[in-house]
Amino acid sequence: HHYPNLGCGKQRAQDSLCKIVKEAWDSVSSEDLVRLIQSMPARRQSVIYADGGLTTY
Repeated sequence: HHYPNLGCGKQRAQDSLCKIVKEAWDSVSSEDLVRLIQSMPARRQSVIYADGGLTTY
């Protein structure tokens, strides 16, 4: 995605950011969400093994 000039002024920038975040969220498929939820136990265990450090995720 290219996000042209977010505009001047705090409110305009905030409105543009909200629009961008909504577009990004709307682009996530339900299959992706299910896959991410199902991978949480492995992700959690990876963090435990790394003692809170870097993981492969």
